Amino acid sequence: ALSPTKLGVCYSEMGESYLRIPSPDYTKAVECMSIALVNYQNHVAGFQLGNLFSDNTAPVHDPLRAKSFYERAAAVGSELAANELARRYAFGGDVAMEILGSKKMALELLEPFKESNEPQTLLTLGRIHLMHDENISENYQEAEAFLKKALFHNGGYFRDGFIEQFLGYAMSMNHHNKEGLDYLILADSHGYGAYSAIIGNAYYQGNIDGIEKDDEKAAVYYERAYQEKNLNPFQCDSYATLLMEGNESVRDYRKAYEVSEYGLNEFQYIDFAFKIGKLVLTGKVNNKLSMYEAVQMIEAAISSEYMAEQSHVLLGNYYIESKDYRSAEYHFLAAFEKGNAAAGLRLARLYERGAGSIAADVRKAVEWYQKAADAGSAEAKKELSCFVEKIFGGYKRVKNL
Repeated sequence: ALSPTKLGVCYSEMGESYLRIPSPDYTKAVECMSIALVNYQNHVAGFQLGNLFSDNTAPVHDPLRAKSFYERAAAVGSELAANELARRYAFGGDVAMEILGSKKMALELLEPFKESNEPQTLLTLGRIHLMHDENISENYQEAEAFLKKALFHNGGYFRDGFIEQFLGYAMSMNHHNKEGLDYLILADSHGYGAYSAIIGNAYYQGNIDGIEKDDEKAAVYYERAYQEKNLNPFQCDSYATLLMEGNESVRDYRKAYEVSEYGLNEFQYIDFAFKIGKLVLTGKVNNKLSMYEAVQMIEAAISSEYMAEQSHVLLGNYYIESKDYRSAEYHFLAAFEKGNAAAGLRLARLYERGAGSIAADVRKAVEWYQKAADAGSAEAKKELSCFVEKIFGGYKRVKNL
């Protein structure tokens, strides 16, 4: 007589055989596998039943029954069934199976299999620890450990680069920057570019663990992430900044405008409004936005205390060009109060020459040259040497720089 275990295997294999014939008999397959699971606790049959009922191409498709079979199989030791459920709990839930996203539930399901060498389970555990939800924070050290083990035991189950993308991310978050970057580049070369922006960041910042700054490489990887919409707001901001301020080979103001516009629409961050306003007010892009709209964006940055010093200088320069000298004076004063010595120099020149309703006043100009020089402006210091004090008071310019 066969033991219960062997009987379970027999019924399970019999059920599978009904699925392999030219005209699969799903009724008999389900009947045999159900006997194997219910009567003989055969977890392989339970896992197969879960797969069968979750297959939306099968005539017996029934997500709730699939969930029930996965749960029963997991309860009698099926690691694969536990992993199927854990993935659904961890990565956004499954409406058809009435499963809500829960990192806690996913970890509880896989707790009995933490010492496993099964790459699917190890990968799921690693990815779960990369995530954050309202109950449990990320644990990048745990993630790195599970993902390294998954890679070691992979044996060709997952394609090259698939595990490496998550491992590279985990290592980067653990400040193993160079090794993490190598894994991310490998993954990217195999078409797994979910973390391309992290590679872009590494080359954009440079000087970390021997990674040299490289604007060209940064732009390539940022662009890949941008095309796939895999940029977070900070990466998007860095890409726009690179396009505006990077070396000549990557500088592209129209592209910077496009990326900033995407960032503003997608994330609603004032950083992007400032960049758009700056590109328009400085004449880097034309026919994109009216000057009035650009000014509004810079004023919004000032109201948010974002880049307020630079924003006041931008508006001061704009109003000088627009011959609105009182507005220019206001913004240069505000910029100087925030520590911008160059704004003090602009005020000194404005007062020396006079413009519009602002009368020329050499004494006031010299006072501002002195203030700007004291604030650190080398040019203002040179300008001071061009003035002499007159016998009866006041100052006179005796030379030009």
